This record gives sequence, structure tokens and C-alpha cells, in this order.
Amino acid sequence: MLRGRNTENFIWLGEPIELELKVCWNMQHRHSKLQKWFRKLNSSIIIEQLTDKDAIK
Repeated sequence: MLRGRNTENFIWLGEPIELELKVCWNMQHRHSKLQKWFRKLNSSIIIEQLTDKDAIK
């Protein structure tokens, strides 16, 4: 997904994110608005983590 980055480089927020992922990708709950919301949320978390990590260097 992100070249040169390992999952160890990110601070994951834990169980709430996993629960949202399960709801989002569950075949019975697959809804385009929910998928868009989850992708936007996930992208903002990744961007925040990348920005924070780069600022530390």
C-alpha cells in the first residue's frame, strides 16, 4: 500500500478500527457510503501517522 513503509511504522488505534473494518467489509453490510466513509477515515489516519513520523525525523 505504501512503498517503503512497514506496519510497524504506524501507531494503530486498536479495536475500534478493526470493528469498523469488519462492519464495512461484511457482505451483509456492504454499502457504498459506509465504504467511502471508512476509506476517508483510514486515509486521514494514515496521513496523520506519516506526517507525525516524518516530523520526528
